[in-house]
Parts: sequence; C-alpha cells; structure tokens
Amino acid sequence: MLKIITILLFSTLVCNAQNKLLDALPLKNGKVLYSSVLEVKDVSKDSLHLHAKKWLLNHSEKVEEIATNDNKYKEISGKVSFKLLWGPNDFKEYYVTVSPTFYFKIRNERYLYKVSDFIILQSGLTAEIEVYQISNNKYTKYNKLFYQNIDQRIHTYITSFETALEQKP
Repeated sequence: MLKIITILLFSTLVCNAQNKLLDALPLKNGKVLYSSVLEVKDVSKDSLHLHAKKWLLNHSEKVEEIATNDNKYKEISGKVSFKLLWGPNDFKEYYVTVSPTFYFKIRNERYLYKVSDFIILQSGLTAEIEVYQISNNKYTKYNKLFYQNIDQRIHTYITSFETALEQKP
C-alpha cells in the first residue's frame, strides 16, 4: 500500500513539474503560455478594447487589430520586447531581448488574455524560448534565474494591463 501511495505521489509531482519550463514558466502543449479570462463589471467591450489598445501602444512596438466576423468580440494583439540579463556577469553581450506576443479577446465585461510566442533575440539570432540555452548544461544556474526573471516581468505586465483595463470610462 505504501508503494502505491509513493508511486502516485511521485507521478503527481512529475506531472506538475512538466507543466513548467525550468520550474518557472507555464507550459501548455509544450509552449510557454500565460492565459486567463477576467471579468470587469460595468465596462463595455468598446471601453475594454480602447484600454487594451492604449496599453499595447504604450508597451509594444506593433499593435495589430484582428478582424473578426463575430460582433460579440474584438481582438487585438501586440509584440512586447524587453531586455534581460542571461549569464554570470553584467556584460553587454549577456543581455538578450525577450519578445512575447500579448493577445486580447474582448467582449462586454470580460476579456481573455494570452501571453505566448516568446522569442529570444541575441546577437542577431532568434530562438523560441522553449529551446533557448536549455541544453547548455554549463550555465544551468543562469538559465533558471533567467526564466524566473522572465516570469516576474510577465507578471508585472499582467498586473499593469489588468489595472489599465479595469478603469471605468
């Protein structure tokens, strides 16, 4: 009986561990993805869309309106970029650009957000975040800190747009 409980506990821990990239970034189907549906009482679709667009214009290089055939929803996305240190020292060559896509699907009093499609840019080369430096065992401790810093930055952005979208018109 103890063996069965131990096996179940271990398999649960393994399954939970597989849902995070280096124990820091949430994974869904092997891709880093932050996603949630939030409700905002008494705020129209148009007002939420306007706040999301303003937030994206302040934080991203390119904002894209997504055409929809459904009048219930409005969709908008933008690519955000920020620099983070990857490596042991604060040298210029260890800074990389992290660039995720922020996507909003908006309807009256509610919106879905997704933060996904993370790209790492370093010295003119790009890589998807899921494979960036993962196999470089020499720098494992820097990988973990780097991914934790990305997670903190994304949560800061999420808090920022949640505050912006909750504003009443």
